[in-house]
Amino acid sequence: MNSEIKERAISAVVMSDAHWNFPYIEVPDCDIFMYCGDWSGSGTMTEHIKFCAWLNKIQARYKLIVPGNHDMYCYHYQDMAKNLLLGANATLLVDREVECYGIRIYGTPWSPRFGQWGYMRPDEDLYDYFKEIPKGVHVLLTHTPPNGILDLAGTTHIGSKSLVKALKNKPIPFHFFGHNHTPGSYIKKRKGSFTRKYFNVSVCDDSYQVVVPPKEIVFRVKYEISEDSLNTLEVQEL
Repeated sequence: MNSEIKERAISAVVMSDAHWNFPYIEVPDCDIFMYCGDWSGSGTMTEHIKFCAWLNKIQARYKLIVPGNHDMYCYHYQDMAKNLLLGANATLLVDREVECYGIRIYGTPWSPRFGQWGYMRPDEDLYDYFKEIPKGVHVLLTHTPPNGILDLAGTTHIGSKSLVKALKNKPIPFHFFGHNHTPGSYIKKRKGSFTRKYFNVSVCDDSYQVVVPPKEIVFRVKYEISEDSLNTLEVQEL
C-alpha cells in the first residue's frame, strides 16, 4: 500500500490562572486554544458565565478547558458548567483525552489538597487519577505542576509527587500547567530517550496581576497518509 509523509504547522495558545482578569486578555487567533484552570476567583456561576462569554469571542477551531481549584462552580455543577462551555464551542477536559489535528491531548484538573477548594485530594490519593493518563498522548494539560518542576510558591514546592510518579515511564513531549503563578517559564528534562518540555502558563503573579500574555506555540505535526488512514508520527515544537 502506497503512503506519503506530510507535515503541518498547528498554532496553539495556552494559558492558566487569569482568575477574574480574563476579560482583559486578548487571545490571538489559533488552531487550538487550551486553558489549564483557575478562570474564577471565588468560583461563582456568574464568573463561569462571563468566562464562557469571553471564550465565545476567541477564534480557534478547538477550545480545550481544564478546571482548577478555584473553579468551584465547575466542580460542584460539572454537567451544567460543561453545557455552558459547549455553548462557547469549548470542551471540558476532566480526566479525558481528545484528538485535534492528529495531536492527542489529555486534561486532568486535580491538585494536592490545601484549604477547601475544588478538584483537590491528598497527594497520595491523586495517583489513582494520574495513572490513567495515556502513555501515547502528545500534550498533557494539568492544573497542578509536577513536584519540583516550576512549582515554587514562595519557598515551598506545591506540585504533585503522584503526578511525577505517574509520568515516569510515559514519553509525553509537552506538559502545560499553572496553579502557582510562576508565569512564562519552561525547562526541558531528558526522560530516557526523549525530551519533555514543561510550561507553567499562568498569566498572573502572586498579586493576581497579569504579567505575561498567553503562551503561543506552533506544533509541527508529521503524518503518514495512505489510501484509507492517517497516522500521526511525531509532534514537535516548530
